[in-house]
Amino acid sequence: CNRGSHASRPPKSDAAMTKLFYILTIAGAILSGVFYFLSSSSSNALKEQIANLENQLSISQNKFSKANSEKNKLSQELHENSTAFNETRSENTVLSARVNQLKRENHRLTEELDDRIETEETLQRDIAKLNNELSTTKASTISLAAIAEYEQKISDLEAENLRLRDTQRRFPGSAASSTPAEELNGAILTVGPGASFVVIDIGYTDGVRLANSLNILRGSRPIAKIEITEVKENLSIGRILPDSMETTPRNGDLVASYN
Repeated sequence: CNRGSHASRPPKSDAAMTKLFYILTIAGAILSGVFYFLSSSSSNALKEQIANLENQLSISQNKFSKANSEKNKLSQELHENSTAFNETRSENTVLSARVNQLKRENHRLTEELDDRIETEETLQRDIAKLNNELSTTKASTISLAAIAEYEQKISDLEAENLRLRDTQRRFPGSAASSTPAEELNGAILTVGPGASFVVIDIGYTDGVRLANSLNILRGSRPIAKIEITEVKENLSIGRILPDSMETTPRNGDLVASYN
């Protein structure tokens, strides 16, 4: 009987193997749990990093989109400014050419005006000279034919003078010969040494002519008289008549035609 009972018990080695297998199973389960925990933590951290990266990518994309829109806007403005600049430069070129043309035209017209002024002044001097000669010849024993010849020369010169004045009235920008002597008004620019003469700020284009007589006024009171001896385009020189001077003229005094 004892032998039969000993024969039914498992060997000790099998029990040890079973126990070892059981321990290994438990250890594997524990390791699996630890690995699962670590994997879950890493997965969550990785997901969080991915979410952060996606958020940063979205922000960067928005920034890029805004920057691209701003760049397109600036490019459009640059194109518009370039177009406007080119148009302005073209207009400036046209205007510069027009200004140069007007300068040349003004220079030509100024030269023509100076020539006409000089011609009229020459004619006025010739008329005055012929009138003096005529007065002299009339007082002497000279034939009527010579007197008639002088009168005809004077008449011709006066006609030429009138023609020049009429042409001058139509001269662009000129007021020459359009202001009668009784309407002359100006002021003294300079008083000559010893108050022998004055320079006034009106000239040929204002209607001043050689031998015109003008009053010098201080306020509304006449203080002297002048006789024009030289006429320029925009100023004149007048000799002060000594007998007429009540007070020494000075710069800024007015000059006007006789009332």
